[in-house]
Amino acid sequence: MTATATTSAPFDLLQWEGEDLPGPEASPSPLSPSPAASSKSLVATSHTTNNNTPPPEPQDTLSLLDGDDPLPILDQPLLSIASNLPLPLIPMQTLSLSPRIGTSFRPVSSISFASSSVTSPSVSETSHEVKVPPVEQDPYLVPRQYQVELLHKAVDENVIAVMDTGSGKTLVAVMLIREMLRREMEAQRGPKERKISFFIVNNVPLVFQQAAVIRANCDAEVTMLCGAMDTKKFSNDLWGETYKKVDVVVVTAQILLDLFRHGFVQMSRVNLLIFDECHHARKDHPFCCIMKEFYHVHNLPRNQRPKVFGMTASPSSDIGSKLYHSAIELENLMDAKVFTVDQEEVKRYVERPLECVVQYNPAPKYPTTTLTNALRAKCFMVPRLNPIFESVQFNLSHLGPWCVDCLWRTYIDNMSKREGGVRQLPEEIKEAVEVINARTIPTPVVDKTQMSPKVQKLIQILRVAGKSRTKDFCGIIFVQRRDTAIALCLLLQELEEFHDIFRVQVLAGHSDESDSVLKMKFQEQNDIISHFRNKTYNLLVSTSVAEEGLDIQPCNVVIRFDPVTTTISYIQSRGRARQKNSRYIMMMEYDNRGEEATLEKIQIGEKHMREWCQSLDSERLMRTPESIDEDENPELMDMMTPAQSYRVPSTGALLTLDSAIPLLHYYCSSLTGDEFCSLRPEFAVTTNGSSGFICDLTLPPNAPVRIVQSDRTSTKQMARKSAAFKACEMLHTLKALNDHLLPFVVEEVVGYTPVESGPVEQIEKNKLYPLNCPEVWNQDPIDTDVPVTLYGCVIDMTERDTERLSGKDRFRLMCILTRQPLPSAIAPIRLYVEGAARLVKLRNHPSPISVSKEKLLLLQKFTLLLFQRMCRKSFDCSLETMPYFVVPLYGRGESSSTSELSGSGLDISWDDIQSGQNMQPEPQPIPKTEDEQVLQTTVLALLKDSTREFFLKKIVTDYKMKDLMPPDVFRQELAAWDESVAKLRDRTQRMTANSTTSASLSTSNPSTPNPSPPGSPSPNLLSEQDAPEPALVPKTFAAYFKWRFQVDCEDVDKILMVDRVRKMRNHLQPAVREEEAKEESGAMIIPLKACIRGTIKADVLRMAQLIPSILFSLDQTLLVYEARDLIGLGQIQMDYLQEAFTTSSSNRDFQYERLELLGDSFLKFSSTIRLYIVNPAKDEGQLHASRIRIISNRALLSHATHLELYKYISSTPFHRKSWRPPYFTVDNKPWENVQKHNLSNKTLADVIEASLGAAYLSGGHKVAFNVAKILRIPFDEFAAWEDFNRVFLEAKAAKEFARMEEGGSFEPQPPLSVANMAAIQAVQEVLGYEFKDPSLFFEAMTHASHIRADAICYQRLEFLGDAVLDFQVIRYYYEKYHDAPPGAITLIKDASVNNSILGAISIKWGLQKHLNHYSPSLIGAIARAMVSLEERQTKSPTGELEGEYWVDIYMPKVLGDLVESTLGAVFVDSGFDFDVVTGLFQRLIRPFLDRHVAFESMVLHPNKVLLEQLQYQGCINFKFATEAAEKVSNSDKLLRKLGLGLRSANGSRSHDDGEPILKCHFKIHDRTMATAIGKHMDNLRKEVSVATLTILRNEPDLLLTLCTCPKKGGARHVSMLDRYRQY
Repeated sequence: MTATATTSAPFDLLQWEGEDLPGPEASPSPLSPSPAASSKSLVATSHTTNNNTPPPEPQDTLSLLDGDDPLPILDQPLLSIASNLPLPLIPMQTLSLSPRIGTSFRPVSSISFASSSVTSPSVSETSHEVKVPPVEQDPYLVPRQYQVELLHKAVDENVIAVMDTGSGKTLVAVMLIREMLRREMEAQRGPKERKISFFIVNNVPLVFQQAAVIRANCDAEVTMLCGAMDTKKFSNDLWGETYKKVDVVVVTAQILLDLFRHGFVQMSRVNLLIFDECHHARKDHPFCCIMKEFYHVHNLPRNQRPKVFGMTASPSSDIGSKLYHSAIELENLMDAKVFTVDQEEVKRYVERPLECVVQYNPAPKYPTTTLTNALRAKCFMVPRLNPIFESVQFNLSHLGPWCVDCLWRTYIDNMSKREGGVRQLPEEIKEAVEVINARTIPTPVVDKTQMSPKVQKLIQILRVAGKSRTKDFCGIIFVQRRDTAIALCLLLQELEEFHDIFRVQVLAGHSDESDSVLKMKFQEQNDIISHFRNKTYNLLVSTSVAEEGLDIQPCNVVIRFDPVTTTISYIQSRGRARQKNSRYIMMMEYDNRGEEATLEKIQIGEKHMREWCQSLDSERLMRTPESIDEDENPELMDMMTPAQSYRVPSTGALLTLDSAIPLLHYYCSSLTGDEFCSLRPEFAVTTNGSSGFICDLTLPPNAPVRIVQSDRTSTKQMARKSAAFKACEMLHTLKALNDHLLPFVVEEVVGYTPVESGPVEQIEKNKLYPLNCPEVWNQDPIDTDVPVTLYGCVIDMTERDTERLSGKDRFRLMCILTRQPLPSAIAPIRLYVEGAARLVKLRNHPSPISVSKEKLLLLQKFTLLLFQRMCRKSFDCSLETMPYFVVPLYGRGESSSTSELSGSGLDISWDDIQSGQNMQPEPQPIPKTEDEQVLQTTVLALLKDSTREFFLKKIVTDYKMKDLMPPDVFRQELAAWDESVAKLRDRTQRMTANSTTSASLSTSNPSTPNPSPPGSPSPNLLSEQDAPEPALVPKTFAAYFKWRFQVDCEDVDKILMVDRVRKMRNHLQPAVREEEAKEESGAMIIPLKACIRGTIKADVLRMAQLIPSILFSLDQTLLVYEARDLIGLGQIQMDYLQEAFTTSSSNRDFQYERLELLGDSFLKFSSTIRLYIVNPAKDEGQLHASRIRIISNRALLSHATHLELYKYISSTPFHRKSWRPPYFTVDNKPWENVQKHNLSNKTLADVIEASLGAAYLSGGHKVAFNVAKILRIPFDEFAAWEDFNRVFLEAKAAKEFARMEEGGSFEPQPPLSVANMAAIQAVQEVLGYEFKDPSLFFEAMTHASHIRADAICYQRLEFLGDAVLDFQVIRYYYEKYHDAPPGAITLIKDASVNNSILGAISIKWGLQKHLNHYSPSLIGAIARAMVSLEERQTKSPTGELEGEYWVDIYMPKVLGDLVESTLGAVFVDSGFDFDVVTGLFQRLIRPFLDRHVAFESMVLHPNKVLLEQLQYQGCINFKFATEAAEKVSNSDKLLRKLGLGLRSANGSRSHDDGEPILKCHFKIHDRTMATAIGKHMDNLRKEVSVATLTILRNEPDLLLTLCTCPKKGGARHVSMLDRYRQY
C-alpha cells in the first residue's frame, strides 16, 4: 500500500492530484503550487488504492476559484505539516477466517435479515473461508461480511469493536441482541430468573436514537430510560414489570449506574451489556464505575456475569506506550478483547473524505467595539454580565467586531425573554437594553474591518463549496464554543449571497451556565437532526456534540473551524464526511506551531492506534474471561474493586466513596425547604498537621445527622468522600435512606398488604361487590307441623305525627312477625308522608307468640297479597322460608276478646287478615245510608273496575246531583269532560263521512251487501244523537257521573271526595318529581252509587303503603348492627354509624359526606402524631410522603376490603320497581342468594373515614383512636391515646442512652440566656401556656437557613402542628355549621387555614420577632409584609384591621409555619394532650376566625368565583391553559428554534433562581379571554380570573354569544356561592 500524507495545499488541491489520479484539464491556477510541491501534496486518503484500481473521475468543481474574488484562498501555499508521516489510515487487524482463528464462520441460524432474498453464504471446503455473493439490498439492513464475522466473535466472547464512524457497529450490536433474545427464549426462565439486555449510551439523544434502531431491526421489546424522561426509575414495581416484559433497556450510563447502586438492577439478571462509545470508560466515568463496582466483584460467579460488547472508533487518544497501556486497561476493565476490521474491506462500503488543511492569517488586534465600550461604561460592575464581557472579548479576535455586536444583542434579548420581558429585568440590565436598542447593527460586509481573517476564509470556502454543490450540499462546521456557533450561524444567515444556497442551523449540547446563550434539550437536538436529514437545513454549525453517536446525515463537506484536540475527536468528526468525493477541511492559523504540533500528535496517535490494532492476532496471549482468576491476580481485582463500599444485603444497593457525595447531595435536595434556605451539605477540609486532611461535614438543620467528621486521608477530595460516605451510612442506619439507598419518598405501611397489586388509580374504579342480606332473615326452614314461635315488632307513628295526620284512626298499628327477635332500641325511621317528615317507631313486643300452621297460612297469604296490592306485582314465598309476616293489629282503643292470641298482649286483627285473603271484592253496592265514619275506614273500589281504589276524604254536602258544577271549583273535571265530548264529536263526524261514501258506493254496486239489517238505526246516527253539542249539555253532577262512571244517579245519592290509592312510592325521601307532588295533593269526586267495598280497611292500607319503605330502611339498619357487632364498632352510636355506612347514592336524608370530612381530618391528625413519634430521623417531606401512604384511598380501600365493609354499606335507593323482600319470588323471578351492588374505590375509602368521624362524635378523640385501630389504621406501637407520650419519652431516653453508650456524657440543658428567656416568656404570655421543655420552643422558632450545628429546624413540628390546626378548624366548623354541606365547610376551612391568614396570626402573636434564621431575603420579606399591614390599618376608617385584611398581602410562608410549629411544640410539650391544644385554639384562634372569617363576608378566590359563575350560566367548556412564556418575532425565530434559555422538566423557561417563566390563559370555548405572564402559577391564574370576570361584567352578552353548551331543562344550576352563604 502506498504511504500518503496530509497536505496543506491550496484550495484547488481539493481536487484529486497525484501521478495516478488525473487532474482537471483546465490550465493551472496562478495559486497552484509548483510541481515539486505538488509531488509532495496529499492524495485523497479515502481513495488510496492499489495500482489495479482505476482512478475515480472528478465529481465536482470544488477546486475552481472565482476569478473575481478579491481575497485569495491562501495568502501563500503551505506544505504538509506532516509530510514525512504516513497517512494514519493504516489497515486494521482483519477478522481473518484462517484455520488458526476458526474453521468457518456462518451467520447465526436464529438471525434473519431484512431481505429474504439474500443468498446464504457458501462455505469453501478447502479454504474454510466464507464467500459472500454480492447483494443489492440496503447495506444497513443486510449485514456485511465483516459484521457477520464480528458477530460470531461477540457471541463467543466479550468484544470491543474498534470501527470507523459509519462502518456499522450498531448493526452488529443489534444482531447480538437478537441472538441473546433467542437464547433467553430457549432458556425458558421464570419471571424471577429472566434476564434482559442493556444498551448503554453516553448522552440523552442517543437513548432515543439507538432505541429506534433496535426496534426497527429486531422484534425485541425495548424501553428507554434517561434523566430527561419523567419516569419513576427508582421503583420496585417498574423493575418488576421490566424484568417480566422487556428484552432490551436503552439507558444512559449514569442512570444505569444509579440503578445498580440502589439495588434495582442486579448484574446476575443481565445477559448483555453494550457500551456505545466505550472509550469514555476512564477514571470516574459511569462506564468505568459500572464495571468496577458491579461486574468485577469477588462474590459474582463468572457464569452469572453478562456478555460485554463495546463500540468505539478508537480505544484511546494516547500515543506511543501510553496507547498500549490505555488499550490494555480498557480491555481489562471491559473484560473483553479489541477487534477491528480491515480498512480495505471497510472502503467497499464507507466513503472516506479527502483531507485538506486551509490556512488563514492571524487576526489583527481589533479595538473594542463602540457598543462594548458603551456597555462597559454603564454595566461593567454588574456581576451577571461578567461572563458576557468575557465571551465578547474572546470572540472579538476570534470572529471580528460584527459578530461581537450581534452576540451582545443575542445575549440581552435572551435574558429579557427568560425574565418575561424587559419590564421584569433588573434596572442595571435595563440600562444595557437601552444601550443596545439605541444602536443598529449594520449589514455584514466581508472585509477585515468587520470580520477576522479566519471568518473571511470560512466564507470563501463556503463560496466555492456552494457553487460546486448548489443542489446537494450538505455540510457541518465544527466549533468549540456555543457562543462561536451562534455568532457564525447568525452571520451566515445574514449574508445575502448565501440566502439561496445555505439553510443554516446550530446544533449544541447542554449547558450548566445560567445565562448561556444556547441550551439545547434532547428533543430540540433530535428535531434539528431530523430537519438536517430531510434537507430543511443543509449546513450545521455544531459543537462537539455532533462528533459522536448522533445519527447525522452523511456530509460532503466538513469544516473544522476550530482545531481538533484529541485523536477520537479527529476520527469522529472526519467520519461525518461520508458522501462520495467528500472533503474534510481543517482550518489552521498560519505559522501557528502549537496547532501544527497538535495536529501532528493527533495523526501520530491515529497511526499508532491502527498499528496496534493491526498487530493483534490470534497468537497474541490474551486474557480471556476464563483466564482472569481473582485468586491468581489479586492486583487486577484490587484495581477493579471499589476501595471502600457499603452494601445493603436485602436489595444489593451499593455505596462507594465515588457515589457518596452525589448521593448526599441528592438526599439534601430531597429535604423540604423554601425560597429562603439553601439545602446542601457543607464540606470544611482542614490540614491535620503533616499526616493528611480531615473534613468536617455539616448537613442542613432538617437532616437527622448534622455533623460528620471524615477519617484522616491523604487528599482533600478523599476527605470529602470519606465524610460523605460516613454520613450516608448513618442516614441509612437512621432510616433516612431506604434499603435502596434513596431518600424515603413513600414508606410501606405497617401491617398493610394491598389487596390488588396495581395502584388505586389503575384498579377498576367501580366494581360489583356482594351485599349481605341481614342475618336475622337467614333462618333454617321452619317445621310447620308444630306451632311456630314468632316475635313481634310493632310499627307505629309518634303521637305528635299521628295528630298531624288528622287523628289516630287514619294509620293502623302494624306488626312484623319474625322468627328471631329484632335488635332493641332501633332508632325511629324518618318517612315523608303527605308532604312532611314523620317519625315511625319500631318497638319489640316483650313476649313471643305461638302460631299454628293454619294461622301461618293466613298470615302468609295476607302478606303476599298486601305486597301485590302495593307493588302491582305477583309475590310468592314458601311458608318454610318466609322471613317475616306483616299483620295488622287492632286499632288504638280496640281489642278482640275472642282472639286466640289476645292473652299474649299482641292483638292481631284476624278479621282484617281474613278479609284480606282476597284481592277481588264482592260486587255489592254500598247502602245509600252508610255512615261517614264507616266510609272513612273503608277502601272504596269502583263497581266496574275494582282495581281502582280510593280513600274517602269527605262527603260533599254542599251540592246535589241536579246542581250545576261550579266551574271555578271543578275546573279540571269540566275541562276533561268537554275535551272528551269534543273528541267524540270529531270521531263521529269522520265516521258519518265514511258511511256516506260507503252508501254511495253501495248504490252504484248492487252486489255490495248491506252491513246493517233492515230497519236498524245507523250506529253513526246513534253516536251523533248521544253526543249533543257540549254547550247544550247541562253541566250537572249527575250528567258528569253518567259520562265519567256510567251510572245514573238520583238526587239523594251521595257525592264523595276521595284520594286515589296510588302506587307504592319511596317515602324515605321527599317528593322530588312534579308528578309525585301532584299525587300528594290531588283529589277527585265520585258518586257513592259507583262504589263497592274493598277487601281491606283504609287505615290498614295507608300504613301498609309505608311498609316497603320501612322494611327497606330496616334492612339497612340491621346490616349496620351486624357490622358493628362483627367488626367491633360498639363504641360508636348507632345513628352515627348508620350515617357513616350510607352513601349519597342511596338518596336518604342522611349520608356519610359530612362525617367523612371530619373523619378524614382526624385520620390525618392521629396518623401524623404516630409518624412524628416513630420516625425521629425523617424530615417533613419524608413524613408527608409516609402519611400520604397511610391515609391514601388505596390504603383505606385495602382496609375496607379486608374488613368486608362493602357487605354492609347502603348504596342503593329504594324504588318500587326494584324492591323485593328477602327470599321472595317476584313476577316469577326467584330470589338470588348473592345480592350485589356497585361501589367505587373512593366510596369504600370514604366509609372508613366516615366511621372515624362517627366515632369521634360518639366519644371524642380517644374513642376515635380506638376505632382507628379496629379499622386497621397502623397504630401497632400504641394501645391507647396515652401511649403517644409514653413511647415518645421512651424513644427520647433511648436516644440519650445510645449517645452515652457511644462515649458521650450526660449533658443537662444549659441555662437559658437572658435573650432566650425573654423570648420564651413573651411567647408564653401570648399563648397562655408555659413550656416544660424550652428546647421545643426554640426548635419551633428555628428556620432551615440557620447554620448552627446544634440547631434543629421547625419543619417536623410544623408538620405536626399543621395536622393539629387542621383538625381543630374542621371540628369547630362542623359543630358551628351543623347543616352545612361538606363543600361549604371545606371552603371556609381553606379560608381559615392558609399561608396568608396564618401569617397574619403569626404577626399578631409576634412570633416573627423570635425567628432564628440566616437569610437576608427573609428579613426583607417579613418587613414588607408588616409594612403592608400597617398601611392597611392606617387606611382603615376605624383604625382596625377588618374582614380578611390579609388576602392581597404577600405573606412569606415562614410566618404561617411559625404558627403551626408553635402549636406542634405545645402539643408535644403537653404530652400530646388534646385538651391543651383545644384550649389554645379556643382562646386564640377561634375568636380571630369568628371576627374575620364568615360565609357572609368571606372573600372567595377569583378562580372560584369565575368557575361558579360559568357553571351557574350553564357553561362547561372552559379551562386554564399553561405554556412557556415566549414572545416570538421574525428576528427571534432562530433563537426559538435553538432553544435559547434553560428549560425546566415541563418545558417552561427558567430564571436564574430556577423558577420558570410561565404564560397562563383562560379560555371559554377555545377563545382566550385573558393572559398573564410570570413566575408563580397561582398568581397567574388569579390574574386571568380577575381579568375574565371584568370582561364578562363589562360585556354581559358575551358569554351568550360564546357559549354553545346544551342547557338542561328544569331548574337552573344554583351557584354554590349562594348555597354556601345561606349558612
